[in-house]
Amino acid sequence: MDDALASFDRAIALNPALAEAHNLRGDFLLKARREPEARESFERAYRLDPDLEFVYPRLLYSRLRTCDWNNIEAQLARLQAKIARDGQGCMPFDALGLTGSPSIQHKVAQAYAASKFPPRDELGPIPIRQRAAKIRLGYYSPTIGTTQRPA
Repeated sequence: MDDALASFDRAIALNPALAEAHNLRGDFLLKARREPEARESFERAYRLDPDLEFVYPRLLYSRLRTCDWNNIEAQLARLQAKIARDGQGCMPFDALGLTGSPSIQHKVAQAYAASKFPPRDELGPIPIRQRAAKIRLGYYSPTIGTTQRPA
């Protein structure tokens, strides 16, 4: 983990205006549960490029994780209005912590999936196959470590 953080810091030292490096550093620090440092990185990234994908919701998320409630309702309302307008601007997991609205969470998930995983027709249509007379199910339990079949 120290090597990864050193790499982010080196990239930032080479180009302090690289918003993506600050944003990725913030993501890394959030995963390492170093929320105050993550928040600082997101703040720098947002100041450098407020239109950087997902930086604003990540900043809000880090503010919530550091219990910084200053003007948070207005900022969350701004994010929710943007999401309601175009469905984009937030990652699905972040939306769970930033809004209690199932419709907004659904819209975020749909927009994210459509942008990151567009449909591909490379394999063609799925062929319709005849079903076997009997459906077979298998169960696996990692605690037992064996496969059990129904009788």
